Amino acid sequence: MLTDYRAAREAALDASRVVTCEKIELRRPAATITLDSGKLAFLPPMAGRTYGAIFQGQGTFRFAAQTPSERAETRRRSRKSEELEDSFTELLLLFSDATEAELLKQGKAAPGATDSLGSTLKSARELFREQLHFNAEASVLRYLTRPAGAYCLALVKTKQFGYMLYEFAPADAEEISLLRVKSADSSEIWNSFPLSDLGKKTEVAPIPKTILDSKQIDVDTAIAGNASLAATAVVSFDAKLAGDQLIRINLASTLRVKEIKDQSGAALGFIQENEKRDGALWVIAPAPLEAGRAYQWTFSYAGKDVIQKAGEGNFFVGARSSWFPRPSTAGEDFADRAIFHTKFRIPKSFSLVGTGKEVRRAIEGKEEVTEWDSQRPATVAGFNYGKFSIKSMEANGFQVSVYANSGLADELNELRMLLESNPAAAAQIGISSGALNTTGMSTKAAAEALQALNLYTRLFGELPDKFLRVTQQPDGFFGQSWPGLLFLPYTSFLDGTARNQLKLDRGSMRSFLEEVGPHEIAHQWWGHAVVWRDYRDQWLSEGFADYSSALYLQATKGMKPFLQYLKHQQEHILVPVGTAISANDAGPLSLGYRLGGTDCPQAGQLIYTKGAYVLHMIRMSLHDYNTGSDARFLNLMREFVTAYSDKPASTADFAALVSKHAGEDMSYFFNQWVYASAVPKVKGQYSFTQEEGKTMLVLDSQITGVPAGFRLEIPVALKFKSGTRVGRFRMVAPGGQLKAALPEIPESVEFNPTLELLGEVDLKKK
Repeated sequence: MLTDYRAAREAALDASRVVTCEKIELRRPAATITLDSGKLAFLPPMAGRTYGAIFQGQGTFRFAAQTPSERAETRRRSRKSEELEDSFTELLLLFSDATEAELLKQGKAAPGATDSLGSTLKSARELFREQLHFNAEASVLRYLTRPAGAYCLALVKTKQFGYMLYEFAPADAEEISLLRVKSADSSEIWNSFPLSDLGKKTEVAPIPKTILDSKQIDVDTAIAGNASLAATAVVSFDAKLAGDQLIRINLASTLRVKEIKDQSGAALGFIQENEKRDGALWVIAPAPLEAGRAYQWTFSYAGKDVIQKAGEGNFFVGARSSWFPRPSTAGEDFADRAIFHTKFRIPKSFSLVGTGKEVRRAIEGKEEVTEWDSQRPATVAGFNYGKFSIKSMEANGFQVSVYANSGLADELNELRMLLESNPAAAAQIGISSGALNTTGMSTKAAAEALQALNLYTRLFGELPDKFLRVTQQPDGFFGQSWPGLLFLPYTSFLDGTARNQLKLDRGSMRSFLEEVGPHEIAHQWWGHAVVWRDYRDQWLSEGFADYSSALYLQATKGMKPFLQYLKHQQEHILVPVGTAISANDAGPLSLGYRLGGTDCPQAGQLIYTKGAYVLHMIRMSLHDYNTGSDARFLNLMREFVTAYSDKPASTADFAALVSKHAGEDMSYFFNQWVYASAVPKVKGQYSFTQEEGKTMLVLDSQITGVPAGFRLEIPVALKFKSGTRVGRFRMVAPGGQLKAALPEIPESVEFNPTLELLGEVDLKKK
């Protein structure tokens, strides 16, 4: 297999089989490729089968998704219509299906020149390897050597959009995808969806997706003084599906594999191209995998770029989910939980903190050795590394340890040297080099982490682990959460004086620094205890963690900052920035990170902002305004944690639980707010009348911006002499007149007091 693969990487076209094309048509799921006129030549066989062809001439490419959200994406990306149709002049086909037979049935092959076709092949290879970092030969070889799966890839050089990449990959969670290659470092996913979305419009049968199930990953790692990493990893997994022989392994391409052995000690072949090109790792099993059988592979590898020096004992640890090998899955990698045992040997002048329970720490010669055990299947394993000042604190059964860098990272050190070299300028702008210290806030950071852990435990339920390690990283503007281990930006370790002097205590940066810690702590529940099924469900992690940070804000600072948080979220969701469209106008929440694009780069952040707001609407729909009780919402969240702590959760899973706790079918809510993007504008007037001796609140409303039948609730706070009561109006677009009986005319009326509804509410007294 490896010999065939190597030959295919550089193979020239087969001049003995050149097809003159005239109205040749290939129909694939959601796509039609028509070769109107031109020449086509095949690539030589790989694994005994013809797998590729190159075309030059005139052709037409058509693509048609079926669901409203995907068709809207096609229209948004093309800025034209819901179905794509474009002419093309060059085409690369890779396949494991009947493409060869279909081409030869519609056109006649004969010897011919392939020189000009060779330039198209060269360009396609460069695009795959240099721009997309995609090993096309390995991807098709996987299907050529498995018993089922009609793979088809088409790289089409279109007139309007340049290179478009269509792929039908039966083993992927979403088998059909369409991607536009925009430039050397830019591409856009236009469409991606499962075969089932086509309904009866396809004759292709889906195949099972779960091929491998990781069980245990043991990693023995040595970190040298120059921050290079060398490791041996033993990966134990079960085969869930028979037939696969070429297995994709997730491992950072900068980590170069030396050898791989199976459980008997026999060497395994593998594919790993240049790390700057298509350097993904593929392992060649000696025979097709057998369903139900356990396997154990040992990987030896090393590399220099996973850990990067960042000044004075600061290191940036990258490749955080791919510093160890793990079999690639069809869905979210975090959903493939495994038991992790990790061991590290490092220079004793530095410290390392890992995920899981610390089971050993010892000095052996010039090295410090630590060992860590996840104790139960976990989403991922990781570590932070550097020279740390450590502060620990315990309360209510939790232990929090804060690891702050004792030296300054490069960014702060450069600023310190600049200030010290120009004292007059430093005094003029009010910044002192002595304030640039990240260790002084450790006690406060530990106390706030304990506060968040205690709050979230009360709200969402117990976690099995009672420890949390909060570590500093030499990046100022993002955080990350691993099981029991946080990576927080160095800016969050600066005290109030330094933040003020650096102007970090205002605007969006102030909000970020207030929320980043609680947000990352919340991922211990949303992201590690409960894992999202795939990217369409990732709002269940990021949105929930974001809203959890808002609940922390409400609990610690009160209702006013909480409402301000919601107003900011509304702005992020609904207000365009510059010439871009609004994030919400980009598409529905269910498209996740795919929403980002040139027309709205920030749209991928909807999984945070709108995800949080959707959860807020769910909370308030279950809230008892008159008693102030969140009991139904908290019971929902606790059951969600309990029910999905050992399996991935989808939006449909969460929707079913919401319906259970609401006591009614809430599918309409998710159809409106997760799977669609319309946002209501509610305008109108209210008045009071007397009818049959009763005081009536009469509301006349008009609801726009959403389709007819859109359902919504608007709470209304009524202040009476005896106190304030809150009720709800259930409304259906396009609106109309609603009435509610009251004990008396209230002193004041406020609609949407807790911003329960995402949208514009303008209801005034008549």
